[in-house]
Amino acid sequence: MARIRWLSEVGTDEVAEVGAENARLGELIRVLTPGGVRVPDGFAVTGSSYREFLVYNGLVEPLRAHLEDLQSGFRALADVGASIRALLAAGEVPPAVERAVRVAYRELSERSPAGEGAIEVAVSVRGAPIGDHPADPRCAGHVETFVDVRGADRILEICRSCFVWLYDDRAIADRETGGLDRLDATPSIRVQKMVRSGVGGSGVCLMPGPEAGLPPVVSIVAAWGPDDAAQRGRVDADRYTVSNPLPSEPGVYPHVDRTSGSRGRKIVSGSAPEERRVFFLTDPEAIELAGAVVRIERLHGGPVEVQWARDGETGEILVVHAGLATAPARAGSHVSRTGQTGEPRRRQAVSTGLSIGTRGLAT
Repeated sequence: MARIRWLSEVGTDEVAEVGAENARLGELIRVLTPGGVRVPDGFAVTGSSYREFLVYNGLVEPLRAHLEDLQSGFRALADVGASIRALLAAGEVPPAVERAVRVAYRELSERSPAGEGAIEVAVSVRGAPIGDHPADPRCAGHVETFVDVRGADRILEICRSCFVWLYDDRAIADRETGGLDRLDATPSIRVQKMVRSGVGGSGVCLMPGPEAGLPPVVSIVAAWGPDDAAQRGRVDADRYTVSNPLPSEPGVYPHVDRTSGSRGRKIVSGSAPEERRVFFLTDPEAIELAGAVVRIERLHGGPVEVQWARDGETGEILVVHAGLATAPARAGSHVSRTGQTGEPRRRQAVSTGLSIGTRGLAT
């Protein structure tokens, strides 16, 4: 029984143990890293570790009894959810799981370059359900990412929090509605070396499904600051459209269209005025990033959304998350809408965010 798995060792046949996100990222590392796609090093805490946690603390039958009370209508969802979360929060991480996490974290720290804090390297810890798509009942649960985490004690504390989040009220209800066995819930936990995007920058890419007979087109947004600054529309980011990033015929070259954001706000310390006068990505960097997105799309066989970040200390651009697009992009489709108010010619925004190609990221 593997309690942790290095991302570089997992593939898409291990979703039940490491979750869809981690399995897909592991496949990406194994297949595309030799071709130059860079992904932060890290490991996953497996579903076996979670199940061991339940058995070690004698929680299987108590959880089952609470959920049966809910199904029978004897108790309300809020009452059952609170009782389950209290049981999980009081549980102790089994010694074997604790040792496995400590050993993996120590190895990850030792792999890091000297000068970055090789004893306790900074990591990000992401907890999510194991499912692959919102329609999958295994997707029910809380999603949270912790950044700049140092020390195995803190990682273990976050792991236990992820176990608790599996049973928030919404997740319990969604699993019931989806017909999933009430105890068949498993967290997906990923521990990765931090990318210093807070002193670098970040963005998101989208590659819609290709139109017949046309070369691929990748849309990119980029901004100074941490991973979610551009995606959540917290800054006015640069926008790039890269056509044909991986030309297959000699004499055919990629084409880059660029639009500069005002960058009046920057989610990072030490903002410099000169940063507003230059594009965040050079054309070669945009083409390289778009080429990585095309390779990821071909690997996963469908439209993808890719989050990336530039490490402000090393200058490297790395893929930090790659997921299937939630829905195919179609010409003429729109995500953002406005609603008419009672007064003529005045409208109120229903949602705001960044448009990427024919899709939008609402905030």
